Parts: sequence; structure tokens; C-alpha cells
Amino acid sequence: MNERHKLFVEEYLKDLNATKAAIRAGYSEKTARSQGNRLLTNVDIQNAIKEFREKIQDENIATIKDVEEFLSLSM
Repeated sequence: MNERHKLFVEEYLKDLNATKAAIRAGYSEKTARSQGNRLLTNVDIQNAIKEFREKIQDENIATIKDVEEFLSLSM
């Protein structure tokens, strides 16, 4: 995956808009819609998006200790 692809992934994850992400990644506004759709079919890009989403999900899952602390503060 090249640098422009990596930038597309980063930009896509901001708002999940492939056209806007393509423009912000440096693709032409005239071709951004088709480029964005094409990029989303790229296996490497799909994997990068999946990995990043999984990482965010793992970081946002509360542990039992987090829940206990929250509940004890609420009472």
C-alpha cells in the first residue's frame, strides 16, 4: 500500500465518505467519486480499515474495573 492509499484510509475513517477522503488524499475532484469507490475495493485498504476499526473498538471497551469504578462514583 502506497502513501496515498494510507492517507486515503486515514481520511476515510474520519467521516466514512470515500469521495471526500479521496479528495483529501490528493485525488482529483473530477474523479474522486470513482477513485474512492475503487479504493474501497482494494484488499489492502479494506484490511487497513478493518484493523483500525478493531483497534479503536478494543480501546473503547470498558473493563469490569472501569464499570465498577463508574458505578461506585454514581452512587
